[in-house]
Amino acid sequence: MLLKFAGIKKYYAIGMRWALDERKGIEAIQLSTGLDYGIMLNIREKLNYKLRLVALADDTHKNSWCLSGLLAAQYKNLILVHRISNTTYWVCVIKNHTVWAGVDVPKATAGDFVHGLSAISDVIEGAKAEFSADGIDVRGIQFCSETASADFPDFQSVDLFDFIAKLKKDRKYFIRYLEPSKILLQKMIVLVIVVAGALYALYYVHEQRLVTRLLHQQQLEAERQRALEIQQRYDYFKRIQIDLHDKAAGPVIHNVMSILKQIPPQSAGWDLVSASYSSQSPTAMTLTLKRSEYGTLNSFLNAYSASPSDGVIDSNNNTGTKTLSLNAIALEKSDANVSEDELTSKITHQTYRLISYMQLNASTFGFQLKDKVKSRYDVTSSKFTVTGDKLWKLVQLEMLFRRFSTVIISSIKFTVSAYDMSWVIEGEIYA
Repeated sequence: MLLKFAGIKKYYAIGMRWALDERKGIEAIQLSTGLDYGIMLNIREKLNYKLRLVALADDTHKNSWCLSGLLAAQYKNLILVHRISNTTYWVCVIKNHTVWAGVDVPKATAGDFVHGLSAISDVIEGAKAEFSADGIDVRGIQFCSETASADFPDFQSVDLFDFIAKLKKDRKYFIRYLEPSKILLQKMIVLVIVVAGALYALYYVHEQRLVTRLLHQQQLEAERQRALEIQQRYDYFKRIQIDLHDKAAGPVIHNVMSILKQIPPQSAGWDLVSASYSSQSPTAMTLTLKRSEYGTLNSFLNAYSASPSDGVIDSNNNTGTKTLSLNAIALEKSDANVSEDELTSKITHQTYRLISYMQLNASTFGFQLKDKVKSRYDVTSSKFTVTGDKLWKLVQLEMLFRRFSTVIISSIKFTVSAYDMSWVIEGEIYA
């Protein structure tokens, strides 16, 4: 089964078949189940270095992420349950960074299990019993999505999208076609090379063998370097595409304005002086506060907080900072797709129009370009700063930036004035 979230192109595969066996045993499982796609992890142990751990699926899971594998890589112990539909649930149980298989579930794996509520509940109870027997406290590792919170009230409710979005996308858990005979073929190729090298050595003197071996090593190193360069280029453009998706200027300004709507100018006797936003923490904003005549040190704990929080108060007891967390904000992201050709060409007509517009409207926006850089892949980028003294100008800037898909924002700093806010934006333009 596949999970899909709005704004994320890749699917997440759940309910996969996990198996630990030698290569022949895994091939037998593939032949009997028709599950030719999945992930394969090498497990080298002292007594049996041939063991393979695989998670198998069918071709509908191609090019998806194995969700339980990603969770196992980053959580030591975890019980996570999600309601997919009215009658279907998914539970993921991780024990010691491994997908759990402690309950006999025919043709499935208990730690990566899709079924009805009754079967899911049985698996969870079995996992909790085993965890408790092993001295693992399950209270802090039980999570459920908001859709399943009514069925599992003792579990901590989380936004499943945010929970999964924090996972590091390890490419070892990217589902692809598994060729069962690939390992055997590689061994045969290595054997042929060794035999051919041995026969070749019979006809040549020691010096000739050394030259041949050196040339072979140079060829392997050249191939390794080519593969490394291809991967580095892929990673470089992938990072840019992620930034253009997550930090697009128009959506970032829209998200910040959504947060500002929820921030009053005063809370518990403390006035808002400034606010700082970073694209690295899209649902958080750092607030600088100043005590008014009604503020106290105790009221600082509750200022701009749904629950008491210490924050950081300065030594003068009149100013302090707090980080406001707004996980409920529905973040908007860009769906634009900028090709490598667009990024590697000379400065585009659209980008030239943006720069010209900002420079011609210097009375409205304080715009400055700096640190122009051209990378080894011919991508030109420039840091920029935009300043303004009215929020309506920020709204105008949002509408302008939505027309340009190669502009990202890294941070926005607001300073409160008498009746409005002035602001400073830092970002980057890819030309």
